[in-house]
Amino acid sequence: MTDPQTIASIRHSLTHPSRDLRRESIDALATLGDLPGLRAALASSDRYLRARAVTALAPMPGEWITWRLARLAFDPEAEVRLAVARTLARRGGWLAGWVLRHLTADPHAVVRYTALAGLVRLDPRCATARLRLVCETDTEPWLQDAARAMLRQCVSTKAPNARDETIACPDQRTAAEGARR
Repeated sequence: MTDPQTIASIRHSLTHPSRDLRRESIDALATLGDLPGLRAALASSDRYLRARAVTALAPMPGEWITWRLARLAFDPEAEVRLAVARTLARRGGWLAGWVLRHLTADPHAVVRYTALAGLVRLDPRCATARLRLVCETDTEPWLQDAARAMLRQCVSTKAPNARDETIACPDQRTAAEGARR
């Protein structure tokens, strides 16, 4: 176990003017699993620190962590939103699915791709509506091709924890409600 004084010193280094020292500090806090230090890094002005903190929080339990990460889906830096998409796909849960659906409309194609892949991982059945939308409307041909490949995978795969579509798949629920009107 690391002594509290050392951890406090590492946390303090997150605000040091040297970018290299800040990066070494966040990596040390991630290795140590220092929750207070990682939470502080989520609010840093350094995008690397925010993205690294997101990644380090991925395996830690707790719904409040998912909530904190969900807020970073609106970060101005694509690097941070990409880390959020990767992390939430591993964490799972309804909030992760909601955030990933939001990130499928991100301005950066790599973030959109990662969010789509995350949705497929969480529940292939629920990802199909988003994948079809990307196939038809995305501006990046490579992403349209990737979405088609993922869609073929989804059609042949059953959801691991299939639930009622109206609860698990908001996109499908919205489409069904629109069809009834």
